[in-house]
Amino acid sequence: MASDTLYLGIDYGGTAIKLGLVDAEGNLVQKTSLVSEPLKDDVTCKSFASDVEAFVCGTGANPSDIGGVGLAVPGIVADGIGHTPNVDVDWALVLKYLQSAFSDVSMRILNDANAA
Repeated sequence: MASDTLYLGIDYGGTAIKLGLVDAEGNLVQKTSLVSEPLKDDVTCKSFASDVEAFVCGTGANPSDIGGVGLAVPGIVADGIGHTPNVDVDWALVLKYLQSAFSDVSMRILNDANAA
């Protein structure tokens, strides 16, 4: 992997969504947070993916600079999909739009406690 490859971490919490961009050595490049909201339909999931892409572009990076995306969720993860009764999110739809924004990028969804 190229040394200029960046990695995106997304932590979806009950009140805030934290985004962090790190370099290949794990150094924090930039971070931000968004207000958590239900992500249950095409409109909200596409808007969320656009916000994440805008964050990346706002750092001066391009979506093509991203080598991987990790999505930490508060609940059980099985078969690559989160089951999160405490937040109103369709994870398969979120992943669909994130994959569209960051094409050909490896994406993983995992439990937030395990991600920490």
